[in-house]
Amino acid sequence: MNDAKFFYDTDKKALISQGTQIKALDLSSNEARVLANVNLDSYVTCLQCHPLSQFVLAGTKAGTWNFIDIETQRVVESVKTELPITAFAIHTFGHMLASGHANGSIKIWDLRTQRAEFEINNDFSGAV
Repeated sequence: MNDAKFFYDTDKKALISQGTQIKALDLSSNEARVLANVNLDSYVTCLQCHPLSQFVLAGTKAGTWNFIDIETQRVVESVKTELPITAFAIHTFGHMLASGHANGSIKIWDLRTQRAEFEINNDFSGAV
């Protein structure tokens, strides 16, 4: 797998990922400036900026979602799920995460406790 992931924030910041590497870029000037460069243990499948902080969330093929602090360039927290994560979205208030998985299931996570609060199974025939 060699496809890149891209996420653009309204603050003129972008996240770019290819393979296991994530870069955060500042696009506010004519030249893109690298703000952070982080490597994960598994192939990155999805990216999103946390709406209320400097954190980035990254989902992986190994089934982990990772909180990454852009300022320190470190993984702050990593939570393992049973299946590869294929997509996710963070609630506007920043405390809930919906993760889509390779088997078509969806989990709703409370980011404060890092626990799956709700799960929808077998409603989709393929990856979400």
